[in-house]
Amino acid sequence: MISPRSPLSNEARRLEAIQQRLEGDAFLQGLVGIAAGGEIYFDLPIAMVVDGTMLRGRIARPEFFAGQVDDRLVQIANTANIKVHGPEGSDQQEHAGQIREVLSKSLSAAFRDMVAAYRKREKEARDNLERALGTNDTWDPVHPPSIDDLSDKLAKDLLIATAPFTTLALEQAEIYVGGSWQALGVVRVALAHIGAWWLPTA
Repeated sequence: MISPRSPLSNEARRLEAIQQRLEGDAFLQGLVGIAAGGEIYFDLPIAMVVDGTMLRGRIARPEFFAGQVDDRLVQIANTANIKVHGPEGSDQQEHAGQIREVLSKSLSAAFRDMVAAYRKREKEARDNLERALGTNDTWDPVHPPSIDDLSDKLAKDLLIATAPFTTLALEQAEIYVGGSWQALGVVRVALAHIGAWWLPTA
């Protein structure tokens, strides 16, 4: 995620663009983009080796994973053992209930809101680039717009709009342990830890 800062030199722009492109397997990043994109997506089955352990499941959108985290946090907040050191004679159970209610409300969409904010910023970046440079199908394929030719604002928009996926979420995930597959539910995996991946035939 690109953060606001002072004007970028051409060297800094190029370094940031290179670093972004070296963050992982471009094929896998593209697959995640297709299966878990913002507007069009589908639950693509995939298997992988993560730090020597086999996992399999179906690629899920960040919104789905965020919703699962939000819902689980609310469950935890609703059943948390909250202790309140209030004034003598105060109703600690009532205070604990109020705190539990506030926690549940604040956590109910915390991660969904985070994903929505990033999706919005992504779309703004793409729209800004399209207004300034036209759609990418109109660019010169031999000499496309260079990051060095863009303003600081558009340079950051380009990095945001083309940022690769660095994680993927799996639903119906399973882990291979002790000679059999065991259910995990929903998991998030850092692409940098995936040593091999394939699309299962069944």
